[in-house]
Amino acid sequence: MPETYKTRYGIDFPPEFSEVFMDLTLAKKWKLYRDLGCDVSGFDPGDCLERAVRALWPGSVKMTPWTVDIIHDFAREDKYAMIGCGSSGKSYAMAACGNAFWLVDPFYTAVIVGSATLKDLASRAWSPFLSLFTELKNNRAGVPIPGKICNNVYAIVN
Repeated sequence: MPETYKTRYGIDFPPEFSEVFMDLTLAKKWKLYRDLGCDVSGFDPGDCLERAVRALWPGSVKMTPWTVDIIHDFAREDKYAMIGCGSSGKSYAMAACGNAFWLVDPFYTAVIVGSATLKDLASRAWSPFLSLFTELKNNRAGVPIPGKICNNVYAIVN
């Protein structure tokens, strides 16, 4: 008998959902599932997002303990801001999380990123977003990824 749905942590998903997309959906929408009465106490949304980031960008996002902390915090919090020393992976970690959450719901998600100046935004924050998004668009699995890059306004739009 064909599979009618997949269940992860008591939540049903369509059978065509990949493990990565289920992890992304759980990481982004765990509060919605909780508010709908699902028991989400059995998983950590940060673990789901971390697995998805590792699968989507193997080798492109350096997974240091600091990066893993950023990913877990991003999954748990509604709003997130951080400061840290240079070259600590902040930009790539945030770009991976932002791209991942956008991928789950591209028509209903806005990821807003800021920096000290427009020049810093272009070089520090936008560059990793663009790099990871381009890698997603050119995936070897042939999975269609929505969106197009609008460099003049530093945006990825549908």
